[in-house]
Amino acid sequence: MSRGILARFFGGGQPPHPLFAELQEYFLRLDHGGPIGGYEFVVLDTELTGLDKQNDEIIAIGGVRIRNMRIVAGETFHALVQPRHYPAGSHTHIHRITPQQLAGAPRIEAVLPEFIAFCGRSLLVGHGVGLDMGFLNRVARPLYGAEIANPCMDT
Repeated sequence: MSRGILARFFGGGQPPHPLFAELQEYFLRLDHGGPIGGYEFVVLDTELTGLDKQNDEIIAIGGVRIRNMRIVAGETFHALVQPRHYPAGSHTHIHRITPQQLAGAPRIEAVLPEFIAFCGRSLLVGHGVGLDMGFLNRVARPLYGAEIANPCMDT
């Protein structure tokens, strides 16, 4: 794929991380007309300090691989993420993750590359997946110079 096409897709500027460029090219060429059972999926979910897309942060990421329309035993991803700040009145009552549990967790900049590698060429599935992807891409853009290219399906 030419650098010009990539620059247009990624918004110009610095070229994206090679992994993101490879995935973008793969998904541009993917036959989107095949039967759904032929694709590999990662069902994902994030937990957040809140729903404010500008100020809240990811505190956990999880994923489960689906191949041949079956959960692949042992192919899961789970990571707690230490936010820069954990606001009072956060959503602990919803996700049950406390600031104490996050104290020794890595930052999102360390976790996101592992999650991207886990997802690989899978299609992403989630409930309200646009919210999850918005938070993930907010980190991916400055870290990788691109957004996550994997197609998403919302439940």
